[in-house]
Amino acid sequence: MTAPLLIVDSDGDPVDVTEFTFTAQIKSAATGGSLLETFTITDSPSEAGVVTLSLTADEVAALSFSTAYWDLRKTDDATGLTE
Repeated sequence: MTAPLLIVDSDGDPVDVTEFTFTAQIKSAATGGSLLETFTITDSPSEAGVVTLSLTADEVAALSFSTAYWDLRKTDDATGLTE
C-alpha cells in the first residue's frame, strides 16, 4: 500500500521538504494508544513537496482493528523542531 501526500503551504504551493524528516504511525487511539504499525516514508521528489507513506503487503495483512488513527510528524533537520 502506498499513499503519496503533497505537502503545501498556506497558499497551496508545494513545500520543498528536503530539510525535513517525516515519521508516521498507525495507533489504536488518537492520543497514546498502542502502536499498530509504522509507515516507511520516502520523500521523492522532495523539492516538489511529495512524501509517500507505504506499508508492505505483509504489514497490511497483519493489521486487525475496527478503528485506528494515524499521524504524520515532521522534524526540521536543522532545528530538531517536531510538528
